[in-house]
Amino acid sequence: MASANTETKFLHPQKNHTMQTGAKVILAAIVGAMAGTITGLMLAPNSGRETRVKLSEKSDEVLEYLNDFAAKLKKVNEQVEEALDEDED
Repeated sequence: MASANTETKFLHPQKNHTMQTGAKVILAAIVGAMAGTITGLMLAPNSGRETRVKLSEKSDEVLEYLNDFAAKLKKVNEQVEEALDEDED
């Protein structure tokens, strides 16, 4: 007899693939936004010092956003795992 986990994988073979694809899209969007921000700052008509200050500020903002996003993803992941555990029972 197959385990519940095996049955879940059999019934929803694309589920894991979809989650991986979604994560790739999110990562690509974040990297694209960062690249656009850096490019915009580098091409801006500011002095080197001003550009470095703005770049530092933006990198701090992006880091804060990524930390918040990671915390939210972790919470959602825990909720999904709890729901899957309940379904197995």
